[in-house]
Amino acid sequence: YVSSYRLMTTKIGICCEIAEAYSYLLLQLGINAATVINSKHEWSIIKLDGKYYHIDPTFGLSDWDNLAFFMMNDEQRIYTDLYNDNKFQYVAYYDPAVAPDFTASDDTYKPLWDYHMTYFDPTEKKIECWRYTGEGSENFTFDYSGRP
Repeated sequence: YVSSYRLMTTKIGICCEIAEAYSYLLLQLGINAATVINSKHEWSIIKLDGKYYHIDPTFGLSDWDNLAFFMMNDEQRIYTDLYNDNKFQYVAYYDPAVAPDFTASDDTYKPLWDYHMTYFDPTEKKIECWRYTGEGSENFTFDYSGRP
């Protein structure tokens, strides 16, 4: 038996439970969220500032500071796990033929995909990040103050 309730009460879950719980919590914060499934995996899709983004909270649990699966567009979602967008099914819509257009094409958050988060400042609206390079590590500050 799998459900987001099981995840919340036992702290044990698989991708569908994690995505459902994550989307539910985002809805409670006023962020439009649903889940997306293909034949192998389930994750969340959100609408922020009129644009859609994929977020895969399952991978965030195993590597909590990794931003590779955060605020992805369709191209990154497909590239990251080789998922075919023709096989995406939006869980809230049972007939893919009548599903609304959830195209995630914005790449505003693309600079974050190669980084790991070290600090998040919601007051200043900045995310401090780092990544491995051939010579060590590189730091980066993502400023989202011009975004909601």
